[in-house]
Amino acid sequence: MQRGNGLPETPSNEPRGQRIVLHHGRPWWAIAPVVASLALAVFGLLMWRENKQLKESRAEGLTGVQNQALQAERKDERSADRAYIQQAESDWAETVASGDCKVLERILADDFVGVDVDGSHYTKADSVRQCSTHESNFAFNHLQGVEIRFYNDIAIAQGSEAWKLKTGKSGRFVWTDTWQKRTGKWQIVAAEDLLPVPSPFANAPLKKK
Repeated sequence: MQRGNGLPETPSNEPRGQRIVLHHGRPWWAIAPVVASLALAVFGLLMWRENKQLKESRAEGLTGVQNQALQAERKDERSADRAYIQQAESDWAETVASGDCKVLERILADDFVGVDVDGSHYTKADSVRQCSTHESNFAFNHLQGVEIRFYNDIAIAQGSEAWKLKTGKSGRFVWTDTWQKRTGKWQIVAAEDLLPVPSPFANAPLKKK
């Protein structure tokens, strides 16, 4: 009885499944070198994948460390920026009474535009001129508090000041200042001040359903 390439089928006393016969009737040991080569190739592929995953894991770990370092650096930078802006806002508040015009020269940008409590607009030049040519009506003006939010090179500072005139009258300023960092220097580019008054919206009636 012929099978495959015509080699005679020889009887065997081996149990079924113990003798492996491949294509063309060749026994398994005839292609042992091929099997060994395939096994080595598969092993090499597995090792390559493992090394690749290891390198990627290390790279991800290094990237994570670098990101943490960058975040810490940014946090430290923001802490310094926040401290500077807070001190500068306090300096400007004190200038209202002290008349230290150098503070205005330092913290106001050349293109600064502000809105005064009466709704009028003023520039850096207007502010410096007023400071250098007029006596102050204020006995004191102190910063009460300020909240600062950063948007890249822009900072929004919102705060309030408590003041007292030489006449004895006292009150508060509430304001919003917009800061911008230019060539490594923070300066105010816009400001809006107001005197708190009762809100016209406070006693508005509810809408009828």
